Amino acid sequence: MPTTDVNTLDSVGSVSCVEETGAVLNMVLRICRRVIAQSLQDHCAGAAQVDKAALHIGAIAFIHRFGSSLNGHVHFHVCAVDGVFEEVAVAGEADAQSSSPSIVFHPASAIDEAAVAQVQADLRRRILRAFVGRGLIEKTDAKEMLGYQHSGFSVDTGVC
Repeated sequence: MPTTDVNTLDSVGSVSCVEETGAVLNMVLRICRRVIAQSLQDHCAGAAQVDKAALHIGAIAFIHRFGSSLNGHVHFHVCAVDGVFEEVAVAGEADAQSSSPSIVFHPASAIDEAAVAQVQADLRRRILRAFVGRGLIEKTDAKEMLGYQHSGFSVDTGVC
Protein backbone atom coordinates (compact mmCIF):
# COMPACT_ATOMS: atom_id res chain seq x y z
CA MET A 1 0.00 0.00 0.00
CA PRO A 2 1.78 3.20 -1.11
CA THR A 3 1.62 6.32 0.96
CA THR A 4 1.17 9.69 -0.60
CA ASP A 5 2.63 12.64 1.24
CA VAL A 6 1.04 15.70 -0.27
CA ASN A 7 2.70 19.00 0.63
CA THR A 8 0.43 21.68 -0.68
CA LEU A 9 0.18 24.81 1.36
CA ASP A 10 3.82 25.66 2.16
CA SER A 11 4.50 27.70 -0.95
CA VAL A 12 1.33 29.75 -0.75
CA GLY A 13 2.54 32.41 1.66
CA SER A 14 -0.41 34.67 1.01
CA VAL A 15 -2.72 31.93 2.23
CA SER A 16 -1.08 31.67 5.65
CA CYS A 17 -3.93 33.51 7.40
CA VAL A 18 -6.52 31.05 6.12
CA GLU A 19 -4.62 27.82 5.71
CA GLU A 20 -5.85 26.54 9.04
CA THR A 21 -9.54 27.02 8.29
CA GLY A 22 -11.54 23.87 7.91
CA ALA A 23 -13.18 24.94 4.66
CA VAL A 24 -9.86 25.48 2.88
CA LEU A 25 -8.31 22.29 4.24
CA ASN A 26 -11.41 20.29 3.28
CA MET A 27 -11.34 21.80 -0.21
CA VAL A 28 -7.69 20.85 -0.67
CA LEU A 29 -8.26 17.35 0.69
CA ARG A 30 -11.21 16.82 -1.69
CA ILE A 31 -9.00 17.89 -4.59
CA CYS A 32 -6.29 15.48 -3.44
CA ARG A 33 -8.78 12.62 -3.19
CA ARG A 34 -10.17 13.30 -6.68
CA VAL A 35 -6.74 13.55 -8.31
CA ILE A 36 -5.50 10.36 -6.61
CA ALA A 37 -8.72 8.53 -7.51
CA GLN A 38 -8.47 9.59 -11.16
CA SER A 39 -4.86 8.44 -11.39
CA LEU A 40 -5.64 5.09 -9.77
CA GLN A 41 -8.65 4.56 -12.06
CA ASP A 42 -6.46 5.33 -15.08
CA HIS A 43 -3.91 2.73 -13.95
CA CYS A 44 -6.37 -0.12 -13.30
CA ALA A 45 -6.75 -2.05 -16.54
CA GLY A 46 -9.49 -4.24 -15.04
CA ALA A 47 -11.63 -1.18 -14.35
CA ALA A 48 -11.23 0.49 -17.75
CA GLN A 49 -14.77 -0.37 -18.93
CA VAL A 50 -16.45 0.18 -15.55
CA ASP A 51 -18.71 3.14 -14.83
CA LYS A 52 -16.53 5.57 -12.81
CA ALA A 53 -19.40 6.12 -10.35
CA ALA A 54 -19.02 2.48 -9.26
CA LEU A 55 -15.29 2.85 -8.53
CA HIS A 56 -13.92 3.92 -5.16
CA ILE A 57 -10.50 4.27 -3.62
CA GLY A 58 -9.50 3.02 -0.20
CA ALA A 59 -7.55 5.69 1.64
CA ILE A 60 -7.01 7.37 4.94
CA ALA A 61 -5.72 10.93 5.26
CA PHE A 62 -4.70 13.24 8.04
CA ILE A 63 -3.62 16.82 8.27
CA HIS A 64 -0.09 17.36 9.52
CA ARG A 65 0.23 20.93 10.76
CA PHE A 66 3.94 21.20 11.51
CA GLY A 67 7.36 20.27 10.19
CA SER A 68 10.22 18.34 11.78
CA SER A 69 11.46 21.47 13.57
CA LEU A 70 7.93 22.18 14.86
CA ASN A 71 7.51 25.02 12.38
CA GLY A 72 4.15 25.71 10.77
CA HIS A 73 4.01 23.40 7.74
CA VAL A 74 0.48 22.33 6.81
CA HIS A 75 0.38 19.25 4.60
CA PHE A 76 -1.50 15.98 4.23
CA HIS A 77 -0.43 12.41 4.67
CA VAL A 78 -2.54 10.01 2.65
CA CYS A 79 -2.24 6.25 2.69
CA ALA A 80 -4.07 4.83 -0.33
CA VAL A 81 -4.57 1.28 -1.50
CA ASP A 82 -2.89 0.81 -4.89
CA GLY A 83 -6.00 0.08 -6.87
CA VAL A 84 -9.74 0.74 -6.92
CA PHE A 85 -12.78 -1.04 -5.55
CA GLU A 86 -15.81 -1.66 -7.76
CA GLU A 87 -19.33 -2.01 -6.38
CA VAL A 88 -21.03 -4.86 -8.21
CA ALA A 89 -24.75 -5.56 -7.78
CA VAL A 90 -25.42 -9.13 -6.72
CA ALA A 91 -27.22 -10.89 -9.59
CA GLY A 92 -30.45 -12.74 -8.93
CA GLU A 93 -31.44 -10.88 -5.76
CA ALA A 94 -35.14 -9.97 -5.79
CA ASP A 95 -34.75 -6.76 -3.81
CA ALA A 96 -31.64 -4.98 -5.10
CA GLN A 97 -32.21 -2.06 -2.69
CA SER A 98 -31.83 -4.16 0.45
CA SER A 99 -29.01 -6.41 -0.72
CA SER A 100 -25.40 -5.54 -0.10
CA PRO A 101 -23.28 -5.00 -3.18
CA SER A 102 -20.36 -7.25 -3.89
CA ILE A 103 -16.93 -5.63 -4.05
CA VAL A 104 -14.27 -6.35 -6.68
CA PHE A 105 -10.72 -5.02 -6.29
CA HIS A 106 -8.86 -3.88 -9.41
CA PRO A 107 -5.11 -3.52 -8.72
CA ALA A 108 -3.24 -0.63 -10.27
CA SER A 109 -0.20 -1.20 -12.43
CA ALA A 110 2.44 0.94 -14.13
CA ILE A 111 2.39 3.70 -11.53
CA ASP A 112 5.81 4.97 -12.49
CA GLU A 113 7.70 8.22 -11.97
CA ALA A 114 5.84 9.90 -14.83
CA ALA A 115 2.45 8.99 -13.33
CA VAL A 116 3.49 10.39 -9.94
CA ALA A 117 4.78 13.57 -11.60
CA GLN A 118 1.43 13.94 -13.37
CA VAL A 119 -0.46 13.61 -10.07
CA GLN A 120 1.80 16.26 -8.55
CA ALA A 121 1.28 18.63 -11.50
CA ASP A 122 -2.50 18.07 -11.45
CA LEU A 123 -2.62 18.74 -7.71
CA ARG A 124 -0.67 21.96 -8.05
CA ARG A 125 -2.78 23.22 -10.96
CA ARG A 126 -6.15 22.34 -9.41
CA ILE A 127 -5.33 23.64 -5.94
CA LEU A 128 -3.97 26.94 -7.25
CA ARG A 129 -7.04 27.29 -9.49
CA ALA A 130 -9.27 26.69 -6.45
CA PHE A 131 -7.33 29.27 -4.41
CA VAL A 132 -7.78 31.83 -7.19
CA GLY A 133 -11.47 30.95 -7.45
CA ARG A 134 -11.94 31.56 -3.72
CA GLY A 135 -9.99 34.81 -3.88
CA LEU A 136 -7.19 33.46 -1.67
CA ILE A 137 -4.46 34.37 -4.15
CA GLU A 138 -4.26 36.51 -7.27
CA LYS A 139 -4.38 34.89 -10.70
CA THR A 140 -0.98 36.38 -11.60
CA ASP A 141 0.56 34.84 -8.46
CA ALA A 142 -0.90 31.44 -9.29
CA LYS A 143 0.41 31.66 -12.85
CA GLU A 144 3.87 32.54 -11.53
CA MET A 145 3.74 29.68 -9.02
CA LEU A 146 2.91 27.21 -11.79
CA GLY A 147 6.31 28.01 -13.25
CA TYR A 148 8.32 27.40 -10.07
CA GLN A 149 10.74 24.50 -10.33
CA HIS A 150 10.37 23.81 -6.59
CA SER A 151 6.76 24.73 -6.07
CA GLY A 152 6.17 23.36 -2.58
CA PHE A 153 3.75 20.81 -3.99
CA SER A 154 5.20 17.33 -3.71
CA VAL A 155 3.95 13.78 -3.87
CA ASP A 156 5.94 10.87 -2.46
CA THR A 157 4.84 7.31 -3.16
CA GLY A 158 6.99 5.47 -0.68
CA VAL A 159 5.65 2.16 0.55
CA CYS A 160 4.68 1.77 4.17
